[in-house]
Parts: sequence; structure tokens; C-alpha cells
Amino acid sequence: MKSISDGSDGLKKPSLFQQLLPYVFAIGILVWVFTGMKASVVDERHILENGWLKLSHERILPETVQLKNTDGTTIYCGAEENSTDCNGKPDYFYRTDGNYVSISRNPAGKIISGASVSVEYTHKIGAGDLLKLLHSVDLSIFLPFMLLNVLAFFLADVFSFGTAYRRFNVPGMSWRELMMVRGGPYLVQIGLAPLAEILFPLYMLRVKKVPISHTISSNVWTFVVDLAAILSFITPAVIYNVFFETLIPDIGLTWVLLCAVFWLLFTGNIIFWRSGMGKRMAGISDTSSPDGGWASGKRGFIKAFSLAGIPDYASVYVIRLFLWASFIIANYAAVRAVGMTPAPALALIAIPLVVMSIFMPIGVGGYGGPQLIAWFLFVKVGGAGQAEQAIMYSFLFSTAFLAGRAVIGTILFRPFWRRCFMH
Repeated sequence: MKSISDGSDGLKKPSLFQQLLPYVFAIGILVWVFTGMKASVVDERHILENGWLKLSHERILPETVQLKNTDGTTIYCGAEENSTDCNGKPDYFYRTDGNYVSISRNPAGKIISGASVSVEYTHKIGAGDLLKLLHSVDLSIFLPFMLLNVLAFFLADVFSFGTAYRRFNVPGMSWRELMMVRGGPYLVQIGLAPLAEILFPLYMLRVKKVPISHTISSNVWTFVVDLAAILSFITPAVIYNVFFETLIPDIGLTWVLLCAVFWLLFTGNIIFWRSGMGKRMAGISDTSSPDGGWASGKRGFIKAFSLAGIPDYASVYVIRLFLWASFIIANYAAVRAVGMTPAPALALIAIPLVVMSIFMPIGVGGYGGPQLIAWFLFVKVGGAGQAEQAIMYSFLFSTAFLAGRAVIGTILFRPFWRRCFMH
């Protein structure tokens, strides 16, 4: 069998520029991620009197500074020193002093002298912050579990999405090629998650001639099954919290209702596409044919849902369940490494939400949004530790997870690029 990356598959030999282009692109992504890393720091408390007060962290982005009263019910309006923002009546001023940002109470504003305030802001992270983090936590348990988690993520990604591609798109697609297809875009995923989702159907279109709608259908179907695996951990934790032992007061019957709605919709989806109405909606005319009677491109966005059987759901569900068990174990090890001891129900609710936020465009490479979510769930809602501990936990996991995906993506990005863009 010919290799997918050794140049023996009949592809035209690319120019030197074309050969170097994927490496330049990969380096650019990594540089952008590591220079754009941010961590949301919350609940830094200070007492404002007269004069300027320097905030704790370096490299703060001044425009992100926000002051609230200690219970969070009042948000104060701030302005840069000597500016006329806040309609000329700011509650506080801020200014940059070298690598630091300082704040000062405006005597004409709402903050009285001696008031305690909560300060939220975002600051850039440098290599020194990474080293400090590694020296301040216990990595003896976390690193082995994190290594297993990265491997579990890659294998689960390949075998779950790969099962969908082989079942609904390209039956003869090799697992070796699927490893490249799913792992190659990891470099893009760590910095531009939405762009990575475009690369998967683009590859299937250019190399396998699969309509984009069909690949998107397979991806969305897998995401839905993945969500079922996530809710398999969250649902029992929510039920336990509401009906047996209230560990998190803010999580009540609304959460139970939302979980119930999801499971009803998920089960109803499976039943509907097996019914006569579902088959007619999908346009299936000959269920005895290998592809279920699908004409190429016809109503492609629902193809995977209309053709998936119970064995398909079961196999991918088990794979994703295994993945999320790995996520929870690795994250719990990170939580313990920074000194927090959350109740199991809290961990089962918070960890999946923190991990999911890594793949959303609310930060760079898993930094920014996840730290804020970790603080809110573990500290603000769950009361399981201090703000700095929650931020450190999320930062630790995001860094290790980013590094693991970067290694896999670096290995597989060149063959992916070559087959997708030079074919």
C-alpha cells in the first residue's frame, strides 16, 4: 500500500515554495497562539482610598479592567486617565505604568473612600508565567493522566468521526488516512477552532469528492452523539445535586429540565428517522441499496441522521463516553494538583463545560474564556476553592492539552496540507 505522505501516490511534485508553505503556516499559527495567550483573572479585591493602586499582574490589557462592588451587583464605569469617557463622570480612572496598570477612585464618582471593590481584567501570559505555574503545582499525578487524555482525544476523534465518514461518506477510507484527516488540522484548531471545522469538509470535497453537505452532516451527527456522552456525566450529577445533596445551590430544577429536554430530543431524533415520515423527509427511495437510496448531494445535511442505525449511535456513543471519562479524570487530576477538592457532583458538572469552552471562539488556544468559566463554576457557584486556584487549574489543563494537540498536528499537518491543497 502506498504511503499518503511519501510522494509515491502519483501527485505532481510540488515546488520548493509549496513544500515550505505548510511549515510557514504552522509556525505562524503556533507563534500567534503563544503570543496571544490570555487568562481572565477575576475577584482580585482591593480597598480604594485616595491615590493610585497598582494591580497585581503584569501585561494587563487596560481596556479589559472592570470594577464591581464585592457582591457583583454594581458595575462601575471606568475611564483612562484624563479622558472624558463615562459621559465625563467616571467612577474610577486607570493608567499604564510600565508593564502594570494602576487604578484610582474618582472622588466625584460612586465609589466612596475605603470601599472594597472586585477587579476583573485580562492579562497576557508570557513564558515566565508558564514556568511559575509548573513550579507551583504537583505534576506527578497530572502529567501521566494528561498524556493518556491527549492520546484518548486523538484516538476517539479518529474513530468516532472516522466511523461516521466510513459509514456515510467514503466506505473504503483507511484508518491511516483518517488519522491524517482528523489530526492534521489540530494546528489550526488550537488557534482558530472555527477554521479547523472548515478544513474537514474541504478535504473530503477536494480529495474524496464528497459533497460538503454530506461531510457536515457526518460532523454534526457526531457532535450530537458527543453531546449525549457529555450529558451522561452531567445529568446524574445534576439529579444528585437537586434531589439528594445540594452542593451547588444555583443548580436547581431548571438544569434537570434542560437535561430532560435534551434526552427527549435525542431519543425522538433516533425514532423519527426510523419512521416512515422521517424516511420520506430524507428522500430515501430504496432502503435496500448500500447507501440507503441516497442520490449524491440530495438533502445532504440530514444524510447521516437519516441513515444512522442503533449500532452506529451505540458505537460512536461508547467511543465519546470513553473520551469524556478521560477528560474528567485528567481535569480532576489538574484540580487536585492546584489544591482544590471539589465534590464529585460539582466536578462532573463543571469539568465538561470547561473543556467544551476550549473549542469555542472565546479565547486563543484555550486561554481566556475557559479560565473565566472555571472560576465561575468552581469558585463563584461551587465554592470549591480560591479564584487563583481555579484559574491555575484551567490554565494548567489548557497548556498541556494545547501542547499535546500541537505535537500531533505538527506531525500530520504537512501530509494533510499536501493532499488537500496540492492534489
